[in-house]
Order: sequence, then structure tokens, then C-alpha cells
Amino acid sequence: MERSTLEIRFLTRLRGIVKERKLSGCAVARMSRLGRTHCRQLLLGKVSISLYSMEKICNGLGLDPSAMIEEE
Repeated sequence: MERSTLEIRFLTRLRGIVKERKLSGCAVARMSRLGRTHCRQLLLGKVSISLYSMEKICNGLGLDPSAMIEEE
């Protein structure tokens, strides 16, 4: 599966935040109101992330979506 640069950037930053905050995949799913299986697949990179899921995760974790995909 080929990933866009924005998706890679978002997932890399998300994984870092999840690790830093010591959150489980279940906690991320609960906070973002996404299904546990879907959230786990997203975090593992097994499925592509949609804008809908990106927004739900950012809202749930209190993150700025644009900051998650900005170039450094």
C-alpha cells in the first residue's frame, strides 16, 4: 500500500504522541470515538487513514490537525 507524505507525517507524529503520553490503542480509540480494531489498524499502518479518522483522533487527543501534517 502506497502512502502519501501527509499520511506518513501524521502517523509518525501520532505514534510519537501516543508513546509520549503512554496511551494504549484502546485509549486512543475511546478518546477519538473510533472502533478499537480500526484504531489499532491505523496505528499499525495496516489501513489508510481518512480525513474523518484524522479529525476524530485530533479532536479526541486535543491536537491541531494542521500541526500534525506540517513540514518541520
